[in-house]
Amino acid sequence: METTLTSYVINKLKNMKKNKILVTGATGFVGSNLVRRLVEDNNNEIYITLRESSNIWRIKDIFSDLKSVYCDISIDKQVKETINKIKPDIVYHCATYGGFPIEKDFDKIIQTNIISTINLINNCDYKELKAFINLSSSSEYGIKNKPMLEDSELNPSNSYGLSKVVSTSYASKYGKINNMPIITFRLFSPFGYYESRSRLFPTLFLSVINNQSPRLASPESSRDFIFIKDVVDLLIHSTRFAKKYAGEIFNIGTGNQYSVKEIADMIIKSSGKNIEPNYASVNKREYDNNYWIADMKKTFESFNWEPKYSIKESINLMLKWFEDNKGDYEDGS
Repeated sequence: METTLTSYVINKLKNMKKNKILVTGATGFVGSNLVRRLVEDNNNEIYITLRESSNIWRIKDIFSDLKSVYCDISIDKQVKETINKIKPDIVYHCATYGGFPIEKDFDKIIQTNIISTINLINNCDYKELKAFINLSSSSEYGIKNKPMLEDSELNPSNSYGLSKVVSTSYASKYGKINNMPIITFRLFSPFGYYESRSRLFPTLFLSVINNQSPRLASPESSRDFIFIKDVVDLLIHSTRFAKKYAGEIFNIGTGNQYSVKEIADMIIKSSGKNIEPNYASVNKREYDNNYWIADMKKTFESFNWEPKYSIKESINLMLKWFEDNKGDYEDGS
């Protein structure tokens, strides 16, 4: 009887339909952490879109576990062919451009953030699709002096933020009008493994590991920082709610903020090094503000979810990771 039951369970598992998951932006910071988590689940069949110029350093060790498709998602015909070929159950749209000061190509901002989003949404087969998770940015809100709500006035301060407003609006309206399982997350300040070297946390970790004084901008500049493992947890968890919240918009943050100085002090203390940051050695950016917090009530209540990792726990995990991956990180970033 036990043998028969065991055989039945094994056969049942073998016959379970795997989720076909399509991820855009899989070579980026958020996308790479997402696909790394997804490949851990044997019930997932992961497809990623690539361009000829894509740098796969963040996912090179798991690349053989992924099914790559060369597709320029800003070209409607290529997206249509890709969607028809894969027939994904879940789509994560993580591709983005313009979030860094050096990313100033306006046409590329429009093509990547608006046109690509429209192409993907328009070409999905919603009879089969379980969830379309669209990633956006808190840059949509612009500067505020109180926690940012999903229905706060949108006042972006640059072309990147404006492009995200347009793409989020399209995704939201399409989802609500057609009752499609499309939800959008406005990311605040994710940090963690494989983050671009120019960002705050990698700058600090690589500096303390190399016994160098980190070059930073304003010590008072503050953000709602959220560990990438928490971000990925919510992205995966949210797919089961996509039909319920068709067209809805949610924040991803913690509801707390830390200043650059507070982060620097914690990382230096965690490292045990005696290093002083070199403040004002980097020009202040337009988004270096002293207040930037997500109102997380809607997200927490809708998904019955909260971040698991405190800022100190995250820093301890990352310090060890940067020590172990320093060479590969510097080569790829």
